[in-house]
Amino acid sequence: MSFENNFLHTLISESVSENNKTILDFLPPACSYSIQLSEHLMYLKACGIMELPANSRYTQKNFHSYLLIYSLSGSATLQSDGEARNISPNSICFIDCRQEYTLHCSTPWSFHALFLDGYPVPYYYELFTESFSPIIKLPEVSLIPSLFTRITAQNYHCVELQNAKLLTDILTDLLLIRSDIIDRPKLPIYLAQLKESFDTNYAEHFSLDQLSDRFHINKYQICRDFKKYFNTTPLQYINDVRLTHAKELLHTTNLQINEISYRVGFENVNSFIQLFKKQIGTTPAAYRKNEY
Repeated sequence: MSFENNFLHTLISESVSENNKTILDFLPPACSYSIQLSEHLMYLKACGIMELPANSRYTQKNFHSYLLIYSLSGSATLQSDGEARNISPNSICFIDCRQEYTLHCSTPWSFHALFLDGYPVPYYYELFTESFSPIIKLPEVSLIPSLFTRITAQNYHCVELQNAKLLTDILTDLLLIRSDIIDRPKLPIYLAQLKESFDTNYAEHFSLDQLSDRFHINKYQICRDFKKYFNTTPLQYINDVRLTHAKELLHTTNLQINEISYRVGFENVNSFIQLFKKQIGTTPAAYRKNEY
């Protein structure tokens, strides 16, 4: 039975907002692999970039594959084991498709999708998810996005062996990132609250004096602690969050640049454009036009 037919056979439910289309229309291309190699190494069943329209949802169970997602733009929710978890841009999600799970996106969602299997994969999956969420946010500097790009490009010789190597590199790097997160000193409660404020209320105005009054901690101490645990300053972090949401609005809406600037927390549109160009390498208008 083909990859597509197996996928369809194990769907419990699906809903796609575009007329006359099903989830199968958005699946990545299937990959060929030899039975001999699949008995010894990791291998791909399908890979590519999936772009689901807003308000898409599907539930699956007993599909004999694992799914590795690298989220590019938009966001989605993974429901599994009785919990709902958010998948944001630059996040990795590792799913055992044999267990029942649901993916739902309320906005358009673009992501690299690797359907993989092979005898080493369950071991990596167990280590990755043991006592932790199946989703992690990648650090700012990571080779994993480039590995996803290489593996979905499929433009090299000895494809099966290269795929096995790249999959091993991706999963090994993910375990190292997970281990680094575990080994970090325990995050102070006030920093977790501050980061959550930045992530959810990014359009609001923040000042170090206000934060100092709120948490009853010296503003210079706040900067030192934030840099220690997140490897960036509070201002750099909140600006990165704002730019991430600005890119999503540029990609998914027709809002004017000044309105986007205001919505994500920049009161001065010229400052927004200058920072956007400095960080992203192009202006917001060019970013929208060229869909970087």
